[in-house]
This record gives sequence, structure tokens and C-alpha cells, in this order.
Amino acid sequence: MRPFNRTAIPSSPRLPKRRHLKVASNWRSRLASVCLLGEPSLTWLTCAFLLFPLSAGLVGMKAWAATPVPARGIDRKALRGEQASERWQEFRNQFRGQVPATDNEPGFAFKVRLEKFPRRGEVVTRRGFLYGVWSDQGLLRMDFPSENGEEVTSALLRNGPVPEAWRLAPGDKEPHRMEGIDFFAPLAAGMDYSGFDALMPFIHWEKVSYVGSGRVIGRTAHLFACVPPKKVKEINPDIGYVRVAVDDAYNALLRVELFGRRGLVERKFSVIGFKKVRDVWIVKTIDLLDTRSREKTRLRIEAAAVDLSFGPETFRKENLDRLPQVPEKSFVFFD
Repeated sequence: MRPFNRTAIPSSPRLPKRRHLKVASNWRSRLASVCLLGEPSLTWLTCAFLLFPLSAGLVGMKAWAATPVPARGIDRKALRGEQASERWQEFRNQFRGQVPATDNEPGFAFKVRLEKFPRRGEVVTRRGFLYGVWSDQGLLRMDFPSENGEEVTSALLRNGPVPEAWRLAPGDKEPHRMEGIDFFAPLAAGMDYSGFDALMPFIHWEKVSYVGSGRVIGRTAHLFACVPPKKVKEINPDIGYVRVAVDDAYNALLRVELFGRRGLVERKFSVIGFKKVRDVWIVKTIDLLDTRSREKTRLRIEAAAVDLSFGPETFRKENLDRLPQVPEKSFVFFD
């Protein structure tokens, strides 16, 4: 992996100038040609659970050696150029986005509850399902029934250097391929989560800078700033950059902050808690905070099945009108 070069990142007032982290990989040429968004044939877009790719929060990996970081504040030199590049590449490798090609892929199913806490009024609650495979943490299917349970909005999201996403809304005869501004719209009625929030495309942006290291939710973390390519800025000019906090010990995602053009955080995703299910650690709770409206949406996993086997048909766009069948006994329910 190449060390940082000397070109400064275009930054807001709150982002110090840093040398770019150039990730050397076989994806480079494709990323450069596509610019990660807006091309009809290669449209991509997350953000991942955060969610978010929930599977991005898996912490069942071997721990790194702890990096000395002060208990308070940000140490901007905790990692040197080559160390920062290696850490980011290890984190990025979790989102390769390979489509399952064989049967019996080990996977998971989550029963989730979304709660929107508006600035005024009552809490809005929606329940749904998330499905994925452990061999590819960038692949996610989401199914959210309506309040009456008769209609379902489904989405299929595949992260990676060439991401793809489809959405099947009530009344649609076939899935709609998400492109351009579609990724910034809510995935389902009553949800704040968008395709951008779920796929985390910024993980594959080429212009990445190491900001420093510090404490995030009480854990040692390394902070990286991801600057959007030109075509993303053309679609959504309000995005300044995205700051990602990566856990030092487990290389897991802890926090995502989206900065606007004024250099202020406009949206923040934070992992609130983890849960161990049959020897596998998963994310249990994630908060999405819109700092402009001061409204919060909490995504909580209420039950998890972590030892399932899925065939490739579960993650085909033409099958979004068929809900996966998971035996109730496979789920472990949380308190």
C-alpha cells in the first residue's frame, strides 16, 4: 500500500488538511472510471448500516494490538502514513460486495424495530427484517411491512466497488433500480434511512484522509475523512465529507458523521450496543441523528438468527416479491 501523498484534501473549516490515503488495490482503475455514483450501468450506492450495514458491525475478528491514544482529545499522529493506510484497507475489505454464486451460503436474519423520535409528537414505530450472508458484509436485503401488514417495501443492496441497489414498493410490478438521487430518498414510508445510509458508498471513495485517533463511545478509535468524488457532489452538493470512526481493537464501525458544506455535522450514525448470539457478536442498536431537525431514529435488533443457510435466490432482485422463510425457532430473542 502506498504512503500518503502531499496533496491536501479540499476541506471545510473543521477538517484539517491531511495527505490523501491512497489505497492500492485491483479496484483502483474501476473506481477512478466510475467515480462511485451516477453512471447508469455502474450505479452504486449504501452507507451502509450503517447501517448501515448491520453486518459491518460484526466484531468477531481477531483484535489488533492496542494503539496508544490519549483518554481525551484527538491524537493526530497516533498512526503514521503506512499504518493508517493498512488500517483503512483492512476495514474496507469487509465491503467487497460479492454476489453469492452457490447454495448454502452461511447467513443471518434480524428482526428489527425502527423508532423515530420526532422533535414534537408521538414516537413512530415500524418493524421489519434484514437478511445477509457472513461471506459478504456488503450484501443486505431489507423487508418492511406497512402498518396494516398487508403491503411490504423491499430493498436489495449490494455494496462494493461496483454497487447495485433495487427497491420494490407496494404497487410496483417489478423492482426499480436505484440511481442517482434515488439513493438519498427514504427506503420506505416513515423511515429516515435511505440507500446511502444503508450502503455506505463512501467506504469506496478514493480520496480518504486519516484525521487522527481518540475515544468514541468509550473505545479507542481511528478517524478517517472521506471526500466525495465530483459526480456525487453533482447529485448531492450538500455533502462536504464523511468522517468514519473505526474501532482499534476489532476494526469494526463505531460511528459515521456526515458533514455539510458549512463544516458542521448534519447526520450522525452511532453504534450504541452489541449483542453476543451463539458465539457471534452483532450490532444491537444504532442511532441516526439528524442535527438539523433534531430528530432521532433508533434501529434496534429484537431477534437474530445467525446460523442460517441461504441460496442465491434470496438475494436476486426478481425475488423481492417473495419473503424469505425463516423458522421462528431459529431466532434468539433479546430483552
